[in-house]
Amino acid sequence: CLHINVAAINLLGKTLVFDPQGRISASEALASPYFAPYHDPTDEPTAEKVFDGNCDGSYCSDDVWKSKLYV
Repeated sequence: CLHINVAAINLLGKTLVFDPQGRISASEALASPYFAPYHDPTDEPTAEKVFDGNCDGSYCSDDVWKSKLYV
């Protein structure tokens, strides 16, 4: 017997949207029914700074990516 978790499938579909503007945010994902047993809005901080993955159209080395991620 195959058990399909509809909440998981719905969440997966929302996270796999190619366009970042249409993709579900982390905060929205945490509030989805799939994560309901683990969701605690009082203990889910959001980032103060938006990640900018732009490398001015050029290749980024691992060190550049690390500096962008950990700033």
